[in-house]
Amino acid sequence: MTPALGWFVLVYVASLVLLLITAFWTIDPFTTQIVQSWNLDNFRIILTDPTYWVIIGRTVVIAALVTVFDATLAFPFAYFMARVASRRVQTILFAAVLLPLWASYLARVYAWILILNHSGVLNWGLQSIGLPPANIGSANNVPFAAALAMVPVAVMAVYLLVAQRLGAFEAL
Repeated sequence: MTPALGWFVLVYVASLVLLLITAFWTIDPFTTQIVQSWNLDNFRIILTDPTYWVIIGRTVVIAALVTVFDATLAFPFAYFMARVASRRVQTILFAAVLLPLWASYLARVYAWILILNHSGVLNWGLQSIGLPPANIGSANNVPFAAALAMVPVAVMAVYLLVAQRLGAFEAL
């Protein structure tokens, strides 16, 4: 299993490196083509525009609250599954946990496809009232999107560094 895991790690790290490199590029405003010139403009916009700070702050707060809420529910449930429940009940509970996750994932994917497809509900609704179809992703600012995608990566890196400093990984 080591070679397969090695390839997964290599592809994952390579993707993150490519994402980071792309974040330093820019878009030509006239042609909307990616210009591979190194600059910090995308990160400057994220750091100086208060809109992004509000969005990032809300996202971090919501993620922290969801984590605390899930842990509050999950630890007693996991303890029951590991210590008290019979093998049959463990299997049923495991399926009861996983099936809604997959069903929710599939429902969301197909809903987004149905809504955002070129001939989907969004464009059908816009055209029915006489408006032009929506052009999802018309800005096509891939470098800025890459810079914005580095924010959660940075938040996770800081979290992992703090956890390591506090000794959270010593018990593993």
